[in-house]
Amino acid sequence: MRMTKLKAADYKLIGEIVVLSGMIEDTLKRMPLAMFNIDYIPGISMTAHLKVSSLCDMVLTIMPYFAGSEILNQEVEAAILLARKSSDLRNNIVHGPFWFPTNVPFKGVRRFTARSKLNLVERAMSTDDLREILAIHIQTWKAVSECFVGMTAVSEGRDHLGLPPLRPDFAQKANHQTPIVPGE
Repeated sequence: MRMTKLKAADYKLIGEIVVLSGMIEDTLKRMPLAMFNIDYIPGISMTAHLKVSSLCDMVLTIMPYFAGSEILNQEVEAAILLARKSSDLRNNIVHGPFWFPTNVPFKGVRRFTARSKLNLVERAMSTDDLREILAIHIQTWKAVSECFVGMTAVSEGRDHLGLPPLRPDFAQKANHQTPIVPGE
C-alpha cells in the first residue's frame, strides 16, 4: 500500500465498486433474457461474453419491441445512461495502474483502453472521488435492478396470458399476421 499511496479505506471502496460493477453487468446480461422470456441456462450463452456497452446497446435495441409503457422505456433509458457512466468509471479504476513510484505525486488513473490508446485522467483520485464513484454505482445498481424486475413482470405477465414476449402489435407484424378488427 505504501507504493501506491492508497489507504486501506481506498482499497475497500475499490472492492465495493468492483463487486457492484459485476452485479450491474450480470443484471444487464439477464435483461434481454427477461425481455424474450428465455431461461437463464440456454439464454446466457447469447450475452455471456458481451461488454457493458454492447449489453446496453442490445437492451436499447430491443426496448421498442418490448415495452408497452413509456414510463418503463424512460426508466430503462435512464438506467442505461447510468450503466454506461458506471462502466467508464469502473474501467478507469480497474484498468488504471496505481503503482506509480512513491516520488510521483500522482494517485490516479493512466490506463490503456481496449484498443491500446492511453487514456489519461490528469487529476489525482482521492478517497472522496472513490466514494462518489461508489455512490454512482449504487444508484446504477438500483436503477438497473428495478428495470430488470419491471421487464420480468411484463414478460411473465404476457406469458401468463399466453402472449408472446414482444409487444402484441409488434408480434403480429413479425409473424405477418393482421389483427382482427371487430365488425369487419
